[in-house]
Amino acid sequence: MGKTSLSSAAAVAQAQKGLNTLLVTTDPASNLGDVFGQPVGLEPQPVEAVNGLFVQAIDSKASLAAYKERALAPLRVLFPETIVHAADEKMSGPCTEEVATFDQFIACLRNPAYDWVVFDTAPLRLLELPESWTVHISDSARAVGKPVWGLLTHSRLLNRTEFSLRNPQQAPYLPSGLPHNRTI
Repeated sequence: MGKTSLSSAAAVAQAQKGLNTLLVTTDPASNLGDVFGQPVGLEPQPVEAVNGLFVQAIDSKASLAAYKERALAPLRVLFPETIVHAADEKMSGPCTEEVATFDQFIACLRNPAYDWVVFDTAPLRLLELPESWTVHISDSARAVGKPVWGLLTHSRLLNRTEFSLRNPQQAPYLPSGLPHNRTI
């Protein structure tokens, strides 16, 4: 049985218990739409055949565009376009795309509208990001010589998310040794 079949079955089981459940895929080739016979998009969509079940696809390119816009919007007010353009260029690498995708992952995980969040084929790299990004934030703060408020705030969120993912009381279905949250 495949990952999509298992995650879909687990999500349906939670929804049938009366729990609002979000089933999220980060796989660009996901076939959740085929499983439920309906489109799966960037925003949570109710599954017509299962009350309390919602599906969503995290798109890394769309996540990157939204992340960059949130980061660049305040700069546009303060700096000339050449500086904003340079910042935009620096944010165009794969690392920023991973961070932006992980931000979407966190948003799904922490969405208070759902009792359960089930991830279909979340890449292990996403689950390792909080630790590596926290190291990057610490290194950046040391290079500047002082804490950078925005980076520290982001670091705290990453640390809380990593703790949640590794907490077996919140994610009882993940095998021992894997990160935990009330996710599957």
